[in-house]
Amino acid sequence: MRSILYYPNINIKDQNWLRNAILYWDEVSSIVPEGDKTISLSPEICELMEQECYRPMYPSSLFQSEFLPDFENEVIDRLSDPLSLPDQRLHKSSFSRGAAARVQAQRFPDTDYSRYYLHEDNLPCYELPVMLHQEKTTGKLYDFMRGHNLLHWDGIGNWYVLDEEIARLYMSLLAKYLAKAEGVRTGQFVAVGTDRPVNLSYAYGNTHSSLKNGSWCLDCVMQNILPTPHKSVPLKKILAFRQKYRDELLQFRHELDSYENSLKSCKDVQEIQKSSESFREKIELETGKLTRIMHQSGIEAALTTVKSLIELDSSSVPALLSAFAVGSHSRVLSAVSYGMIKVTASRLNLRKQRKEILSDSGFAYLYHANTKKIVSVRG
Repeated sequence: MRSILYYPNINIKDQNWLRNAILYWDEVSSIVPEGDKTISLSPEICELMEQECYRPMYPSSLFQSEFLPDFENEVIDRLSDPLSLPDQRLHKSSFSRGAAARVQAQRFPDTDYSRYYLHEDNLPCYELPVMLHQEKTTGKLYDFMRGHNLLHWDGIGNWYVLDEEIARLYMSLLAKYLAKAEGVRTGQFVAVGTDRPVNLSYAYGNTHSSLKNGSWCLDCVMQNILPTPHKSVPLKKILAFRQKYRDELLQFRHELDSYENSLKSCKDVQEIQKSSESFREKIELETGKLTRIMHQSGIEAALTTVKSLIELDSSSVPALLSAFAVGSHSRVLSAVSYGMIKVTASRLNLRKQRKEILSDSGFAYLYHANTKKIVSVRG
């Protein structure tokens, strides 16, 4: 069983992301406060839950684990580092108080609390207030953020007000450590996934002031390889397709895993090139096969893009750095491209733990359709 944990919101708004996750993962999850029965789950999430394809992950799983101190320390370190946030105006206390007042003044009934209270056109991007449920933080982190004017109680209920950029950083780190805790608790592999690049960069950004927690990883972008049902296709039909063609989907996933696993042990650019060219030939066949099956099933589809982060084996790092002619303290290596595949090496802030469950393939994923190629499918 392999799960993918979506963040930063409870409900998954990006229908392309949701449909990719349903087809290529055993289980989809998002972060849900356990004790609040007023949380409104989307119809899509409710339908997946009924089909046992969705499982909520509760913050308490992290807060009761050995990873809690590491999570709290990284949140404090990142929020204390000006380079962790794209705009230093986020640190100004005048924003948070003003945002809290505006949110209280414009509260709406039956609000989905995973969404913004104010339309983004009404405020500059650094002044978008969002809500964070109190079950998603700890007393230590609340005291820190409250003391630095980064967070305020909304005055009603179980929600705190904070700006969008800080919320994205916080939720990215929460997902990162919750996935680790759930992996250890269940003995299964849990990856994290999102639909916006900024979220992935917050959770696994390049190291800034110190490289002691950095690990060399490959950033692999594979364009137009995932046959993804159009958002108009009912989830029930996609789930039926998944069950009927499970073997074909598993074979497709096997090719992705094999390629990512091969990249982990590549020792030079030539090995990356050889592995990428071999994968490109195999995945084109698998993509064509799935596309034809969807066509036969009357499912309209598009080819979407996946970005994965893959940790390098420590034994392969020196040779790879030498091949790229880059010193061990550099943060980013030059990218190499092979048609639809682009591979970049960089030193990311993983802060690994001893009991962390590692996959043979990637550990974090970004699904999107910015370079989508529409496939004409008629029933």
